[in-house]
Amino acid sequence: MTGSIMQQNLGTFERGVRLSAGILFITYSAIQETFGLIEGLSAFVGVLLILNGISGRCYLWRWLGLKSCQCDSGGVSDQSDGGSSSK
Repeated sequence: MTGSIMQQNLGTFERGVRLSAGILFITYSAIQETFGLIEGLSAFVGVLLILNGISGRCYLWRWLGLKSCQCDSGGVSDQSDGGSSSK
């Protein structure tokens, strides 16, 4: 069954950034004295970022046709020809 599982589209650096940001969002929510709408949204975004970082997949990036990894699968990439050309 080809195509049943979404291919990774996040590079190693971006995965680390998302994991770190997710931990910060959840930590922010956890240290607040009250838990309201802002804290709930922060925790939700933190969980999503952590899941993105662990899996290496982002559905928003897929929808936009972007990739930050150098995967073998085809598709639109947000990286140019390896950065060898200057603009």
